[in-house]
Amino acid sequence: MLWIKKVVKIAVISNYTNDKEDYYWSKKDRKIGTFRVKTLKTVVFTDYTERTMEITKDKGDNPPRQLTHFQYTALPEDGSDPCMWSLVDFEHKVFLNTLDDVTLVQCGSDTTWGSMFIALHDLIRQAKLNHSVDFVKTVTRLRQDKPVMISTFEQYMFLHHAVQAGVACIGSYTHISAIFLKVHLMGKNCQRKK
Repeated sequence: MLWIKKVVKIAVISNYTNDKEDYYWSKKDRKIGTFRVKTLKTVVFTDYTERTMEITKDKGDNPPRQLTHFQYTALPEDGSDPCMWSLVDFEHKVFLNTLDDVTLVQCGSDTTWGSMFIALHDLIRQAKLNHSVDFVKTVTRLRQDKPVMISTFEQYMFLHHAVQAGVACIGSYTHISAIFLKVHLMGKNCQRKK
């Protein structure tokens, strides 16, 4: 599916931290069917891990494809809710400067936080594009695909608060490539004021 859909990002919403487990990203180089998956770089942050991966198709004359693998690792072990700001920050990191890239969301055996992440992103995207959000329509659409998505009042309220936080943060994240330009422009503004 990654190859056919030309996925460029994977967002994994699950701790999956057991080194003894055999996950597709747990080895530097791994063969899966007719594909070779290679982890090129891993950077560990407080609440997530970011990996740069390369996928190569064994048969045919296909060039390798790179993708970014984000793994959210801040889900509490006791099953309680994660920090709302942490999940909002993760959503912003995954989708920083991109709205149209093909992103696959993967979750563990419990789909709660995967569906929460999908809904959070969709609602923040609505706010960016339309300057409004429709919680009921978004949740209803998700439940058509999987009825257990955001199925409790507590999940709905968490989503509502997380979207409020996410919308409040729109425009406050800056990609590293834009920092130098912003610093340069700030310097020009300071020189004019003298």
